[in-house]
Amino acid sequence: MYIELLGYSILALFIIIIVFLVLRSVVLWYWKIDHVVSTLDEINRSLKLLIGKEKDEEMSNSSSKIKYDSKGRWTCPKCGYLNDSFRKDCFDCKYNIIKEI
Repeated sequence: MYIELLGYSILALFIIIIVFLVLRSVVLWYWKIDHVVSTLDEINRSLKLLIGKEKDEEMSNSSSKIKYDSKGRWTCPKCGYLNDSFRKDCFDCKYNIIKEI
């Protein structure tokens, strides 16, 4: 009796797992979740490439003038850290802007 019950339980569990996997694939197909995930992965790769190119350009232009934003904060030409307007040295790399001016 217990062996039959165990057999039926294992069979029921197996059927439930198969139904779950089939319904999961139908839901993923209907909502196009797998397509969305692949598109987001492609966007992330593109952004990483773009950021890498921008960093390379910033490193090659490190001798350029200091850039200020609307609040007077300045971006360090050496490391790219955004410093407050009252700082004369970069908080991150200690680059002195007085030398640049």
